[in-house]
Amino acid sequence: MRKGRRKGRDLKNLFCLFFIILVFFVIFSLLRGTYQNTKSELLNSLSRERRLNEENLLLKTELTSITRDRFLILLAREKLNLRKAKEEEIYVMR
Repeated sequence: MRKGRRKGRDLKNLFCLFFIILVFFVIFSLLRGTYQNTKSELLNSLSRERRLNEENLLLKTELTSITRDRFLILLAREKLNLRKAKEEEIYVMR
């Protein structure tokens, strides 16, 4: 009788061990999937941020160039006292 009880306990312990390993495997798979998704989203966000920073830098450079060119044209007109053909002067009296 002792051998029968012992085999039953051994099978029970083996089943419990198998169940614990199965649960661990399922939890590990879920965590790994979540980790991979999060990593993918993070990499996509970082690459998008890098592209946007590069575009921002190009736009800033372009804006600076346009502003500088307009400023130089305005400065030249003021120094040379030039106006376009249809440009009118408006005097504001205070």
